[in-house]
Amino acid sequence: MTVEVYQPSACILQGNSRLQGNSRLQGNSRLQGNSRLQGNSRLQGNSRLEGGYRRHQYVPHKAFQSLTFRGKKPQYSTTPIKKPNQLPYKTAGGILRYKTKFNEYYYALVQGSYHKKWSFPKGHINEEEKMFDCTLREIAEETGIDVLPEPTTSLQIGFGYYYIFDIEEDYPLCPRDKKEIMNTMWTTIEEMQELDTNADVSQFVRMLQE
Repeated sequence: MTVEVYQPSACILQGNSRLQGNSRLQGNSRLQGNSRLQGNSRLQGNSRLEGGYRRHQYVPHKAFQSLTFRGKKPQYSTTPIKKPNQLPYKTAGGILRYKTKFNEYYYALVQGSYHKKWSFPKGHINEEEKMFDCTLREIAEETGIDVLPEPTTSLQIGFGYYYIFDIEEDYPLCPRDKKEIMNTMWTTIEEMQELDTNADVSQFVRMLQE
């Protein structure tokens, strides 16, 4: 493998950046973060490749090299590198429930200000945030409950992942994010069927009825 770097005083490699194959840096070019240059790729002038991006040379099939691509400049594509252990779930949340002395379960629901639909406390998982940490954060923001027991179980519903918490009583639901949450309630499965719920709650009700 040969690596040619022009004007080393001006070119910059930062972080875990790599040059592979016959890649070149020219002018005031920079590689930052986990960026890579592969094959015969070049960065010229004041070009920069930042973050988790990889620039590689597009190599056509041999059958087409002599016909379509002869004499043409190589084509490049810049694509983000998929982070390891990236989870397929977009949201995480909690299903809070308590059992009455008549063995009937009540569930905590919150009503969103935008869509006006009832849902379990949930939210989008932030970058580098663990699913369980996201669950606790969203429950605290949307219900005001900070202390919870260990989850009884967990399950996937749609593109979300939910932890089920069995609590001792119907704690007051006092959302801190009042711009996003307009109302809260404790309700039974039968009562949920009469509400305008989101897709995850509707699917959860169907799962219990099967």
